[in-house]
Order: sequence, then structure tokens, then C-alpha cells
Amino acid sequence: MLIRNGLIIGVALSVAVMPTGCDKSTTSPPERAGSSSGIESENRVSPKDDPDSETPTVESESSASTTGGVDVAEKPSIRESKATEVSGVPMVALDQVPEQRRPQFEFAQEQVRDAPKSTDRICDLGLHYLAFGFNDEAVTCFSIAIEQQPMAMRFHYFRALAFEASDLTAKAREDFERALELAPEYVPAYVRLGMIVQETDLKRAAALFEQATRRDGNDALAWFGRGQVAHREGKTDDAIAHWQKAIALQPDYADAQAALSDAYEGQGKKDLAQKHRRRAELGGKPVVQNDPLAFQVTRRTRDQDSIALEAVEMARKGHPITAARYLEAAQFHGIESESIRLALGGIYLDAGKTEEAIGQFLSAMRSYPDSVDVKLALARAYAEGGMTTRSFALFDELMSSNSESAKVLMERGRLYAREGEPQKALADLRKAADLDPKDAAVWFDLIELLLLMNDVDGAEQALRQAPNEANTAGRRLLFEGAVAARRGETSSAESKWRTAIETEPTLVMAYQSLAQSMQQRGNVAAALKVLLAGIEQTPSAADLQNNAAWILATATDQNQRDGKLALELATRACALTGNRRHNFVGTLAAAHAETGDFNEAARLAEVAARLAEADGLTEVAEQHRMRKAHYEDQQPWRQ
Repeated sequence: MLIRNGLIIGVALSVAVMPTGCDKSTTSPPERAGSSSGIESENRVSPKDDPDSETPTVESESSASTTGGVDVAEKPSIRESKATEVSGVPMVALDQVPEQRRPQFEFAQEQVRDAPKSTDRICDLGLHYLAFGFNDEAVTCFSIAIEQQPMAMRFHYFRALAFEASDLTAKAREDFERALELAPEYVPAYVRLGMIVQETDLKRAAALFEQATRRDGNDALAWFGRGQVAHREGKTDDAIAHWQKAIALQPDYADAQAALSDAYEGQGKKDLAQKHRRRAELGGKPVVQNDPLAFQVTRRTRDQDSIALEAVEMARKGHPITAARYLEAAQFHGIESESIRLALGGIYLDAGKTEEAIGQFLSAMRSYPDSVDVKLALARAYAEGGMTTRSFALFDELMSSNSESAKVLMERGRLYAREGEPQKALADLRKAADLDPKDAAVWFDLIELLLLMNDVDGAEQALRQAPNEANTAGRRLLFEGAVAARRGETSSAESKWRTAIETEPTLVMAYQSLAQSMQQRGNVAAALKVLLAGIEQTPSAADLQNNAAWILATATDQNQRDGKLALELATRACALTGNRRHNFVGTLAAAHAETGDFNEAARLAEVAARLAEADGLTEVAEQHRMRKAHYEDQQPWRQ
């Protein structure tokens, strides 16, 4: 969209890389990309995890896993295969393999045929087998690797995964136990072993999960396991606390949400039970695990484009840290593509990490110099970083060979709109709509611009011309509501926004528009309810969190104020946007004042004023300093 404070939201993130497992020389990827993020990670795995690893220090993602199996969330089916052997290593017939994966399988098998004694190549082939459910063949490969290198923790761990995938829990337990003997710092082994032994030995399981959380307090699966054990011991309150910790780390953790729902149901807390049941139904299968070795298996089931799409979806759902780590891990393992660079750069850009985003896009430019998408992404990043001259120069370059490209015209039109040149923006967007009249995104940008220019008739006419498709119904309703609101038809506008929310529950601007309309009518309580509902659906929507926090911190009616919740939401909103938006920092200042921390409130109000001045907003800066004076007088701010 055209306006940063509108549908474009920011996300804060950090990035991690992962261990190389056993594909040090067994695949044929493009040249590996080293970590270029410069963003700190949260979880570190000691190099002692694997005595044979060549990686000196590695990092892992936040957990989102469920129990059992290689992919953790879903076990692959055991496949029947027609296998031959090369020096005892099984060779699965390629017609048993998914067609799109046959080249990588064939390559892995050829690597073993060329060097049948190579432990790493045998291991890599075993990982391919395990990823696609050839569990017996995987066990054979890892057993050979263990015979050759019995002190290598990873081979025992991989074989345990294969046994676990085949429901051979006793054998899996033996190998997980051995893996822990060899690498007592490897947290995922405690968790997986705990999931197995809890069925027969609650005391042992409790010790394993507690050890896991003591070593890594950010492992959601470990906290989930602790909750399961506590629940079985009849300690419901402890179980709830552990499951709450799990979903705090991973809000889309469906199993933890479902467990909480059942626990609250048992306590007669129907509203809480229903809330978590809804979240459980929304939650999906986690893509990334807090398990660097298991990642070696799952990465073989996904191509570059699907990895990028999954990461973008994770970030959209409010998990940008996990999404960024996933892409960094892919790059570290040599999985490289234009789509991955664009996805990771886009996540950085939304997080306010402009330099890191530019770095990704420049790297992509070197590898894909003719890509229009990469150049457009770089132009956006330059504009976001205040380098407008570079951005327009890149657009000039693009227009020299893509003057009839609707995509290029749309992006340049957005830049003109942001830079306060609406007529130039209008010319580009109209031409883009003429060139590609079936692209709803162009029309919606055009409609938004016309509304900003107070051309309500023009916006309404553009709405009639815009394609009417099921997948854009929510956004069409959003703008229909905006047109109705501009015409003073408040009831119709609010009705359309409610329908837009029902149609597209994650449409942030619909929640914002509806709440703003309610506030203007004096119904602050209803507006707050709408905002909180939007936050539940879109936990990464910084604008919703900021708006709700402002009401909670400054409402005239004390029954609508909640300083603690205001502080929580305002802190999150600032973190999501890199502490760079003056209005969000101003809200955080008001929240601190509401909780009685006037010194911090005054300090943040000054920060907000300086941010506003940097944006050329002199009058807004004065407003921040007026509130600062209130805070210095030990007075909270009221609307």
C-alpha cells in the first residue's frame, strides 16, 4: 500500500544459522552464503553438541514442534521400496521417489556409488531416505555411519529419528540416550527422549524436560513437555503455566493451545477454553524446529521457492524471528535462490533493518543482475532508508527497458505518493492499471491515492473498474467502507468493515478503520474491543497494538484504562517497528506514565519529539514535548 502507517507493518527479528550436520561435501548446491544479518540470535548450541562437527559455533530457531517423527509434526509413512545395495548401502528405486525430488535422490545415490566408504555421503543419503519415509533404508545408512564413527553423536541421533518415525520407541530411546552421552549439551535430545519416556516413566521425563528448559529457556517444545508431565501428575496450575510459556514462545503452537483449552475447560473457564480452542484451530504444522539436526531432514522436502513462501507466511503470522532464522539456515546450508534473498530482505525491511535488507538485495543483484523483482526490492529498500535519489535512479534504469511494465509503474507510483508527489503517482498508477487491468493490487493503490487526494468520486469509479474476485473481497469491502465514510454514511461504512473482517480476519486496516469510526462516535469501549480482536488475529500488527495501547493508557474513563496491558502492547509495537516511529514511542511514554514511571515517560516523550523532528514534523514534536511537561509534573496524559 501507499502509506507506511497503513497496511504495511514492521516486524523485529533476529537471525541464526545452523550446523552443517553431515552434508559437508555431499550435495551440489550453489556457493554457500554466509550470515550477513548482523542481528543477534537468542539460542545458541555449543560446539560440544557434536564432537565431529566442523562448525565452531552454531545457532538454532525457536521451537514450534509437536511430538514424534522426523518432521516432528507429521511422521512420514513407511514406504515399500525396491532397493538394491552398493557395498551394503541400500539404493531405493527412483520410481518410488516423488518425481520432483528424483534428481536430488539420484545425485545422493551417485555420490555413494562414487565413494561407498564415505561416512558423510552415506549419512546424506540416509537423510534423504528419512525425509521421504524410507525408514528401514535410513536406519541401515546411519548404522553403517555409526560403525565407521561410533563416537559421532549425530549418527546416533539420526538413527533415533528413523526408529522414532517407525514407532520403534525402545530402539529410538537407546539411540537418544547414547546421543546425550556423547553430547550432553544438545537440548533437542532431552526433549525427544522426554517425549518417549513420559509414557512409561514420568519422573524421568520430568527430569529431562526440566534439564532442557534449564539449558534453553526458549524451547517451546520442552515447556510443552513439562506441561504434559505436570498434567499427568495432577498439577493443573503448573501445567497451565508451562503451556502458557510454550505459546508465549510460539503463539501458533496448536498442541499447546489445545492443551490449554482442555485444561481451562476442566476448570470451568469456558471463555478461556474457547479462546485457546480457536487459536488451536488456527495454528498449523510448524515449519521450523529448535533442532538443527532434524532440520537436516526437513530441508530435503522443500525447494527454494517453497522455503521462501513458508518463511513469508511465518512472518505474516507474527513470527518474523523464526522466519528469518529459517531462511538464514537455508542459506547456510547452500540453499540459494532469488526468492529466498527477496523473502529475507523483505523481512528485514519490515523490521526496520534497512541496511541488512539492502545487503540481501545487493547480493541478489550480483547473482541475478537482470531480475526486475530484485531491482524493485532494492529501490523500495533505498526509499525506506531515506536514499530517495538512489531509489529514483534505479527506477530510471528500470524504466529505460521496462517502460510498459505495470509492476514497475506501480512501485514508482507508490514512491511518488510517499514523497508527496500525488500527481506523478496518479499518472503512474493509472497507466499501470491500463496495462494490467486484472491486477487488483494496482487498483487498490489507485483507490487509496484518490481517497488521500479527496477524490471520492474518482475512488468510487475506480472501485467499479477494479476486478471483483473472491480472494480480494475483503480489501474491496475495506475501500467501499472508506468511500461510504467519506460520504458521511457511517453506518454503511462500519457494516462494510465488519463484513471485511469476517471475510478476511487478518485485514489490519479493516480493524483500524472500524475502531477509528467507533472512537469518533464516542464508543471507545467498542473500539478497544475491535482492536484487541484484531491483535488476537494478527499478532504482528503493530498499528493495532499501538492504537489499543493508547486507549488503555490515556482513556478518560478509568474503567477503560489498563496501564500494565498498555505497556505490554506499546512495548511490542515499538519492538515490531524498530523503535523508529514517533507516535509509537509517544504511546509507550504514555503507558509508562499510566503505570507511574514518569521519569521514563518524560525520557521517551523527548525521544518521540526528536523522531518527529527528524521526519520534518515540527508541530508534532511540540505535542510530544507538551506531554513531556505533564510527565515531568507527575501527571499522566488523558485524551
